[in-house]
Amino acid sequence: MTKKVKEATEANQSENATATEQVATPAEQGAQDAPARPAAKKRATKKASATKAKKTTKLAKPASLKKAATAATKKAAKEAKPRDTKAAMVLTMLGRKDGATLGEVMAATGWQKHTTRGWVSIQNKKPGVTIESFRDEKGQRTYRLT
Repeated sequence: MTKKVKEATEANQSENATATEQVATPAEQGAQDAPARPAAKKRATKKASATKAKKTTKLAKPASLKKAATAATKKAAKEAKPRDTKAAMVLTMLGRKDGATLGEVMAATGWQKHTTRGWVSIQNKKPGVTIESFRDEKGQRTYRLT
């Protein structure tokens, strides 16, 4: 090798050595630590507080009162009248001599035309129910149980 090449190689090696020695650490580069998390707070669970409340308010009932209460609820359930449904109301309307028009059924139930027609179609498929559909003198669609 020539003298110039040797000098250039030595110069490069010395520059590389100083460059690696001069590499800054992350702290020197300005890196920041993650923000500290606040300490967790201890909270009472709902289950624990609920069981404490139950234990303090729960009183023992005598056996005779328990039997009387269950007998009363069973009796009330037997005597309860069946709930009134829109379907039962419409069937009552259709059971009249002249039946009920589409508009009357819509007004009584709050249904739209397509809902009322669909309900009539479904009821016709059930055994024991036959609904006749016709137009009255005024040209209104009328339904009647037959």
